[in-house]
Amino acid sequence: MNYSVISKKTWLQEKARLKDIFRMWGVTDWVATTTAPNTSDWYNNPEKRRVTVSYRKDGQDFEVSYDR
Repeated sequence: MNYSVISKKTWLQEKARLKDIFRMWGVTDWVATTTAPNTSDWYNNPEKRRVTVSYRKDGQDFEVSYDR
């Protein structure tokens, strides 16, 4: 499945959005990390763009990474 994210939001704004989404799902145990520098440079390589979100829901652990 192809998926693309284009956003002008800061990392802090995106984390606040994730917090709201997880709250709606009833998830309180989660962490989001990124290796991206605080820049809007579209030419970062995939390693620098990678975002990983780990969370626990209904006793199961999940981890999602994205670097596009």
